Amino acid sequence: MFIKPLVAAIDVDQVTLDLLPVWLSLYNRDYHDNLQPKDITEWGIHHLVKPSCGKRIYDYLHLPELYEGIRVVDGAEQGIDFLRKFFRVAFVTASTNPWQRTALEKLGFLKDGTTHHVEPNKGNVEASLMVDDNADNLKAFKGYGLLFDAPHNQQEQLLKRHTRVFSWLDVQNYVMENYFVPIFSSTPVEEVGYLR
Repeated sequence: MFIKPLVAAIDVDQVTLDLLPVWLSLYNRDYHDNLQPKDITEWGIHHLVKPSCGKRIYDYLHLPELYEGIRVVDGAEQGIDFLRKFFRVAFVTASTNPWQRTALEKLGFLKDGTTHHVEPNKGNVEASLMVDDNADNLKAFKGYGLLFDAPHNQQEQLLKRHTRVFSWLDVQNYVMENYFVPIFSSTPVEEVGYLR
């Protein structure tokens, strides 16, 4: 009998790779502004930049330098390695910038059968779990969703099958509490040797 593996669909920008600081530094350089990631309090970033930039802010998303020297979100490497123990990990992104995939490869994220998919409609994603910073993506997704906390998603209302997480450690704890603890019944997590 063949058992399908559990799949975890992981967003890339602002969940795995810390895109916002690089994006804003390019904008700040060109428009002599001083926007910081904490200032981005809504999805419509074009409302927060100078009017002279407006929707041109999205043009930066296609530049190769956007992913040059990009940093990893705190805890993402350890969190994703943890997920690989229990799930087949797939990076799912709406970004069509080919340099995103290059950055994931360079940083060692595309290993052990981990895949990268461009999918603007995350309702099409078949997975058990999704980690994303966009609540609309989670609402379209049919599985369980973890909303990765960010200043731009504070006003988002979550469905019952969604949980807000504040770090990759929260993701790991959610997986242990909701996917695997019932298997071990009353055995405390710390006593399950291979999970240490």
